[in-house]
Formats: sequence, C-alpha cells, structure tokens
Amino acid sequence: MPKTANDVLDLWVLRGYITAEQATTGRDKYLSYIDQAKTDILTYCRLPLNIKNFPDGLFYAWAEIAWGLQADGEFNSSTGDMTIKSIKEGDTSIEYGSSGGVGALTSAVSTVRYANTLNRFRRLF
Repeated sequence: MPKTANDVLDLWVLRGYITAEQATTGRDKYLSYIDQAKTDILTYCRLPLNIKNFPDGLFYAWAEIAWGLQADGEFNSSTGDMTIKSIKEGDTSIEYGSSGGVGALTSAVSTVRYANTLNRFRRLF
C-alpha cells in the first residue's frame, strides 16, 4: 500500500517528534509541511507531481525533510545552495554559487544529508 501524508504524521508520533494530541490539533499545519516536502522531493527527483505511488524508498527521507521544514520553517544554510554557476569544458571545472533564493532542498546541508537517497530516484530528463 502506498505511503501517504498521514503515514508521515503517524511516523512523527511514533518517533516522539510530536504527541498524538498535537498530531490531531495541528493536523492541517503538519500536513501542509508534509505536502510541501513531497512536492520538493518530487521536483528534485524530476518525478511527476501527480504521482500515484510515492516510492517506498523515499518515505523516511520524506518524513525527515518534512520534519525539518516544520521545525525550521525552511531548509536554509549559510553555506549556500550548491547551484551550478558555470561549467568549463577545457580542464573540466564546475563552479558552484548561490541562487540567492530559498527553495526546495537548496541548502547544502539538507541536500548532502539526503543526496544518496534522493539521487537513487532522480531522473536525468
């Protein structure tokens, strides 16, 4: 059975991030962060936003990214967002820079932390 936003909420309760009472009273708020994290993950992985079966292998990353969004309001880091600024072909150099904006999975910390998991599902086109 595919995982849903309610499963993420249940996992938060199970892990002790929130109480069952908080899950009930703050349900709409929490589901908002959970849905935002799902959209961010699907966008990063270049998967269809209307996907019917969210990949099981992304479930725990989804729960943790959603919790990070809820706890911090956004993923933000002073280290920059690792956006590729330029690529040179000669001696193969890649220059990273900051896009200046805050968006889905843009901080180096969050991207690196979940990069292995997310990249297994990332499509190249």
